[in-house]
Amino acid sequence: MKKYCYYCPTCQKVTLMTLVKEDQNKNTTFLKCIVCSDTEQSKNCGVGQNGEDLGDGIKEYSPKASYEVGDILFHKTFNDTGEVVKITQRLNGQCVNTVLFKTAGLKKLITIPK
Repeated sequence: MKKYCYYCPTCQKVTLMTLVKEDQNKNTTFLKCIVCSDTEQSKNCGVGQNGEDLGDGIKEYSPKASYEVGDILFHKTFNDTGEVVKITQRLNGQCVNTVLFKTAGLKKLITIPK
């Protein structure tokens, strides 16, 4: 299932959306917001021009997971996606993941990989 970052008028911010339907003959795309479940119609522009295709490689943030620089994360609390730009290992085994989010900006997320 393709996932996109796209502006949701109901939520009034950019959210993660899934592709519901694409009609290339009418140049229309339908996306469903994962936050409010509303479906948005995009005419005459197509998702590729207005939304960022995150593909299936998107990862939901978990403090128990491990990440690599370049990973794309979705953070539920921020309702935002971002890219891991730096990872610092602490002596106690924790990792500090610096993530640049689209809306929330630069955040440091702690993980304790098993």
